[in-house]
Amino acid sequence: HWALVERYCVTCHNDLELAGDVAFDRLSRTELAANAAIWETTIRKLRGHMMPPPGEPRPAESQVEAFVSWLEGSLDAAARAAPNPAAPRLHRRQA
Repeated sequence: HWALVERYCVTCHNDLELAGDVAFDRLSRTELAANAAIWETTIRKLRGHMMPPPGEPRPAESQVEAFVSWLEGSLDAAARAAPNPAAPRLHRRQA
């Protein structure tokens, strides 16, 4: 899956350009949980078709779905392996 990041994302999100203050070329391929916030934002942007931006090459939708699914699964597995009981919980208001 990392080939998708290198092909479609690193062109702008790199150590030199820092588009959106993100440099995917600096992030670890094996330690996704260390940058979970960045990857969660990436998931939202890809699902919302905000990235890659208009006019830039875009992978096939099936590639995006496969990457997002893999990324979500990897982040979820990391969270299960090292739960953080101090993390804020989702609070719902009662109707």
